[in-house]
Amino acid sequence: MSIRRALIDGDVLVHWTLWNATNLQELKDSFQFNRDNWVGHSMSDEPQIALGGPTNFRDELHPSYKKVPSREKGRKDRPHWYGDAIEFARSLPESKVAEGQEADDLLAIWQDGDDIIVSVDKDLRQVPGLHFCPRSSNLGLRDTFDVSPEEAKYNLDYQLLVGDPMDVIPGLPRVGPKTGVKLLAAGKTPIEMYKEVYGDDWEEQFLFNGRLLFLRRFNGDDFSVERYQQL
Repeated sequence: MSIRRALIDGDVLVHWTLWNATNLQELKDSFQFNRDNWVGHSMSDEPQIALGGPTNFRDELHPSYKKVPSREKGRKDRPHWYGDAIEFARSLPESKVAEGQEADDLLAIWQDGDDIIVSVDKDLRQVPGLHFCPRSSNLGLRDTFDVSPEEAKYNLDYQLLVGDPMDVIPGLPRVGPKTGVKLLAAGKTPIEMYKEVYGDDWEEQFLFNGRLLFLRRFNGDDFSVERYQQL
């Protein structure tokens, strides 16, 4: 019988517990409680935790990546024992640090068969398979839901059109959420729209956004027009 792993977004789990703890020991206790709770609610057998590392290839592609005032303020407001909290999370045997990429990339790479991704991050909905959202009621989602390959492709296409202001990913000019939905409903594809907006420079802009948005499915995976068309 196969083991169903709860593939946990460790960055979310750390921050989930960080702001409700007044000291490092409280964080450790809360972290482990939430980890076990998420494994149980996702009906999994064991956790595997992905944590962000010191480097991410997206920072080299786009120096402003994720550098918005609200995020910068959050980083400054972290308690002085935040570094110790990260070291604790990394020390757990079920944890793995993403090297040169994001925790989300690791989760997408790990997703296989009956495994279930556990996160509140909407970006992970471009990954087919089972998902559990601990904050589902706030996002209008079921606790556990299955993302089909068609839904995953739609979610990535939507991101390519709209971008992500919180991550400083531009998308297409003057294409917001409502316009993005309308374009996709009308059968427009991101490649068609990039060609329409950027002309001869469409591929450069398409790859810029795609490399920031696309989550790797295997180590060394790289976004390209050909890779996109395989999805």
